[in-house]
Amino acid sequence: MKHNLFVSLPILLALMILSSCDPNGNLFFNKTFRAGKVEMSFSANGGKDETSIVNSSHKPVKGKIGWSFSQVYTVDEKNNFKYILLQDKEEELPDGTYMVDAGWVKFYYPKKRNKIRVEVAPNPNKEMRKLIFDGGGGPVYYINIVIKQAGKTD
Repeated sequence: MKHNLFVSLPILLALMILSSCDPNGNLFFNKTFRAGKVEMSFSANGGKDETSIVNSSHKPVKGKIGWSFSQVYTVDEKNNFKYILLQDKEEELPDGTYMVDAGWVKFYYPKKRNKIRVEVAPNPNKEMRKLIFDGGGGPVYYINIVIKQAGKTD
């Protein structure tokens, strides 16, 4: 009986993980951030604490470039929980970096887009805030991101 448990448990866990993946095996879910700053470094091979950002190039991601905010949304809590497309909020700063300002969450990243800093404002009602990574109806590819707390190293 113990042998069957040790064999069937890993198989069951693998099936649970695969059921939450897209057809290419990429995890895809809503990512929730607590208030504060989070450092994200992009890696095509993934790593610990992975989530996904949609790549709008319609090609599999290779290397560390090619992602965008084309299908990433926040929820406007003051306007009937309407989705806000972040791509429309992108602007270049005087120092050559880019920022996407979505109100309670701000993204800062260099032109080469190999790192991103996320700043999340505290929510007055103490609830978690959500970013929505929406694959839409067409062909979608993902880039894995490794999330690190600011100031921490591997």
